[in-house]
Amino acid sequence: MKSKKLKSNKGITLIALIATIIILLILAGISISYLLGYNGLFSFVNSTEESTSIAEEREQVEVAIKDAKSGDYLDGRAGGITVEGLQASLDDIVGEGKTVVTSTNGAVSIEETTVGMDIVFIIDISASMNNDIGNNQGPRMKQLVVALNAVLPELAKNEKNRIQIVTYSSANINGGKNTGRPNATARMSDFTQIDSDVNNNNYFSYRYETLSSVFFEKEISVVGGTYTQDGIYTACEAIENRADKTNIPVIILLTDGTPTYAKSNYLSNPSGTADKGNGSSDNAEVGYYTIQAGLYAKEKIWGDEKSYFYTIGMGIDEDVDLFPSTILSPTKQNLQRCKNAGRYSVSKQLYDLLENEGDVNYVTQAFLEGEMDATVLGESMNTIIEEVIYAEGIQVWFEDSNRAYTVNQDETISDNYTIIEERPVQNTTSGDK
Repeated sequence: MKSKKLKSNKGITLIALIATIIILLILAGISISYLLGYNGLFSFVNSTEESTSIAEEREQVEVAIKDAKSGDYLDGRAGGITVEGLQASLDDIVGEGKTVVTSTNGAVSIEETTVGMDIVFIIDISASMNNDIGNNQGPRMKQLVVALNAVLPELAKNEKNRIQIVTYSSANINGGKNTGRPNATARMSDFTQIDSDVNNNNYFSYRYETLSSVFFEKEISVVGGTYTQDGIYTACEAIENRADKTNIPVIILLTDGTPTYAKSNYLSNPSGTADKGNGSSDNAEVGYYTIQAGLYAKEKIWGDEKSYFYTIGMGIDEDVDLFPSTILSPTKQNLQRCKNAGRYSVSKQLYDLLENEGDVNYVTQAFLEGEMDATVLGESMNTIIEEVIYAEGIQVWFEDSNRAYTVNQDETISDNYTIIEERPVQNTTSGDK
């Protein structure tokens, strides 16, 4: 009897053991499932690590944006960040080759852009704009008119864009003769929405050394010396006095030569008689005070806003024409070239005046490619449109995670990211020479 009870107990113990093992296996399965499952501990850990990684990447981009706005990464530019500057900053922060920064130009059409621009064209109407560019193509002013008539309808596609036209020379526009008084700026009363159908897109015309436009109340004589400083000051004044300041300011200065007039007291009396320059020869002080006007515009317009200032030099080759190139693009590289110029050269004199000024670059990008016909001039303007008007933002891709973030025009980072498995091809087209 005892033997049977013992066998029975052994059977019960074996069954209990098997049941216990089964329960333990079930519990182990549940635990493993919990650890590895969608909402498991490991998933939670992975999710937390991913969130931390995303936060770190976003923080790195934010730091890079701030750094890219400093002089160390602007590569001779001023104003908003550039693809090149952001890439250089991220190379220092994350490591070279670990990120790819690209422009998202063309991601949306100009009609779909959400940001409006207030664009000021500063147009040189000095006598030299009547000079023929060669090959029977006609005067520089004619090339400028053709290019402007082509680009303005593009700008008109965004109904938020507004235009201001400023012309300048040292002539009195009322009399049409060079009076020596550099107050020839023709100004619009306010920024104007562009009508894309005005005169079949003929916004400007040029004939017999006279410029006409639907923006002006009368014809303007193309005559006199080059008082660039007043053109810059007037553009700055126009942007400052805008009734509606929600749009991003863009200044585009078009000129064909070295400034020949300037004022040392231009801030207090910008339209008085010029007290620097003789209207013909290069003068270091004229260059110095013209750059000061650009810096004044940079200080007044930029602030915390994103703004752009472009210069286009018709007939100015940056590789050859050092003095006017430095005025239109006072980068560290050009200033160094001035420093190394001949001891008594006007370029060296300009450097001596600017030597202790620190960062004097006021220009986002300069186009200084020598003589320009309407086609080349139009290409320069289209580059500006693509970089400023079309640009929806800048994309930053991280190699380790394949995550790509978009930096918007207001320099904020979009909330979401995109997974891009293949390394993007850097499509930058801008940059100083």
